[in-house]
Amino acid sequence: MQARKKKRPLIRKPLFWTSTAVAAALVLAWWLWQGLYQGPHRLHYVLVAVNGEPRKVLPGETLNLHPHDRVRILDISTNIPLNMGIRLVADTFDVTALRYEEMPLTRLLPGDRLFAKSRHRVLIKRVNEDLGEMLWQVQPLAEDWLDKVNRTLDPKRKVALLLKALESMPEDRRFRRRLIEEYKALGRWRKAAQLLEQAANASGPDEELLEELLEAYEAIPDEKGILSVLKRLVKVRPDDLELRSRLAELLDKGGDAKAAIRAYRELLARIRIQDSLSVLKRLGFLLSQAGRYKEAARAYEKAARLDDSDPNIYYNLAFLYSKTKQKKRSLRALETALKLAPADVEGRIRLAEQLLAQGDPAAAERYLRQVLKKKPKSLPAVLLLMKALEKQGKKSQLKSVYRRILALDPKNDTVLYNLGALEYETGRLKECVPYFQRYLKAHPQDADVHAILYEVLRKLGRIDSAYEHAVILARLRPKEADVYEFLFEYLAAKNRDTEILKILKRAIKANPEDVTLREYLVVTYLKLEQNDAAVVQMREILKRRPKDVDLRLSLARLLEKEGRIREAAAAYREVIELFPGHEEAEDAYLRLRLQGVKGGEKGS
Repeated sequence: MQARKKKRPLIRKPLFWTSTAVAAALVLAWWLWQGLYQGPHRLHYVLVAVNGEPRKVLPGETLNLHPHDRVRILDISTNIPLNMGIRLVADTFDVTALRYEEMPLTRLLPGDRLFAKSRHRVLIKRVNEDLGEMLWQVQPLAEDWLDKVNRTLDPKRKVALLLKALESMPEDRRFRRRLIEEYKALGRWRKAAQLLEQAANASGPDEELLEELLEAYEAIPDEKGILSVLKRLVKVRPDDLELRSRLAELLDKGGDAKAAIRAYRELLARIRIQDSLSVLKRLGFLLSQAGRYKEAARAYEKAARLDDSDPNIYYNLAFLYSKTKQKKRSLRALETALKLAPADVEGRIRLAEQLLAQGDPAAAERYLRQVLKKKPKSLPAVLLLMKALEKQGKKSQLKSVYRRILALDPKNDTVLYNLGALEYETGRLKECVPYFQRYLKAHPQDADVHAILYEVLRKLGRIDSAYEHAVILARLRPKEADVYEFLFEYLAAKNRDTEILKILKRAIKANPEDVTLREYLVVTYLKLEQNDAAVVQMREILKRRPKDVDLRLSLARLLEKEGRIREAAAAYREVIELFPGHEEAEDAYLRLRLQGVKGGEKGS
């Protein structure tokens, strides 16, 4: 009989799987709890697809993008389970949209940002916790800018675009070059020059760039700028003679004589001797102007060896030799100059000026007379001849020269005066009058001329005319008493006593100690029967001439006549005290005493 096997107890499978699931759930819950709440939370990287190419961006890194790039966020790698609560935040565009689809940045960025360099901060957060950030730098390529400029028709709009492009990418030389061309096309040479200067300063000596800059400054035109470029170009091309010549001429024109002299000398060191004539002449002139006479003479001597037919070289040498006190050489140079230029009127006039300045009026006269033979109406020559004759004291010849000047220049006051003075000095009184009268029309306050005419007209018997000048002279020179006697006699003869009073009062105010003037005033007062005023003046005279017996006697008589008995008696007594035994004074004094001085006087 077969034995039956003992049966094993059955395991309940549903219970096992349930337990396993619960355990796994607990582990997962613990893992999630640990990842979500225990921390620290870390961002590893963000995987971004740019035009289909994945790029791993670490926290804090910058991602360079183009506005037309197609972008998608492929992955955000963190230590957070299932990236729960992870989100992307950007202030300037909807970055979250890129987690779900690929799209070009042009759809997300504002229109005004497409052609501008922009930076966008993208934050990676878990709920409100910052895990990290990355910087997206979006900027167009230089080609984008240039393409847009090429498609723009308005020149001003082109310039505006290029300026923005240059601001966005200052290191790209293409924008500066294109902007320069646009400025030149618009004729805005100043702007073009500014950009070219920046380029020249950045690149160092660049011959082609400097030539272009020179063109811009010439178009403006800007002489300072041209000069600056020429100085730089000369350093680049030191043997360019045309360039050096232009630099020297510009320095010369600008008045920088010192720099011009240096530039001309540097030019002379490089050019052939036979080509140096014009440079030597200009160098000689500048050295002469600077007072470097010996150096100037050497320059002109070299010029004379190259061209011995130019009289101006010898004129200049004559002047320079005179300045360096080489009189013989100066004369030889002058003679050579005049032989070469027999018809050179202006040269002879200049020469005469130099001779006068050197104190040789006789030689100056000789050359001036040569000039006047060819140009008799040359006013400069006649004026210089006048000076030459004056310095030599040739008065007899001066008259004809003065008249010649007046014929050419009727309003020449100096000549009018000189001619009048010359006629006066030579005793031709009648002839001097019209010249002085014409002179006074321009100089009515010239007291010296009025004095001369007053004297001359009196001598000529033209008393009325002399009176006119005497009145003016008394006003201009009130302290000069000589004229008052004439005025008094002239007006007194015509009974113009009121005018006499006015003139004499002004005269006495200016000359209070002049007794003669007061005597004229006394006579005038008596004539006008203004006896009280006459008494005042008589007493003023006696203060200055206390021993004048006749005047005291006249005063006493006048006082007696006026009935001022006490004053009259006192005046007679003063005469007696001065001259005891004066019969008239003693009789008058006794008479007044007998009449009863104390009771019968009038006034006091």
